[in-house]
Amino acid sequence: MVANKYSSSTFTTEKPFAKLDYYFFKSFSFVTEYEFYHYYNKAKTVENEYDFLSSSLIYQKKDSKWEYKVAATNILNTQTLNDDNFSQFATRTSQYAVQPRYVIFSLKYNL
Repeated sequence: MVANKYSSSTFTTEKPFAKLDYYFFKSFSFVTEYEFYHYYNKAKTVENEYDFLSSSLIYQKKDSKWEYKVAATNILNTQTLNDDNFSQFATRTSQYAVQPRYVIFSLKYNL
């Protein structure tokens, strides 16, 4: 949890997260990451929740120079996120659009 307090305004961001790396069948790896944001001020006049999930599945046979991968970002299709700037004189809160969900297929050859 991150809290910022200046004058009468207190803003808090709670950010639990999880990451999983799973290897199976000697040639596959699955990686996924999840982040949840709960952003609010003490008066509850500002409150926002958003989360991000990304995953990838990789296949590379032992001793092979080829690697195959499918990866997805922003799987939950989060639309916006918050950014804050605090000083002793002012508080600024901005909301930004984020890149939409996308999936990438890739092929890699190790020289």
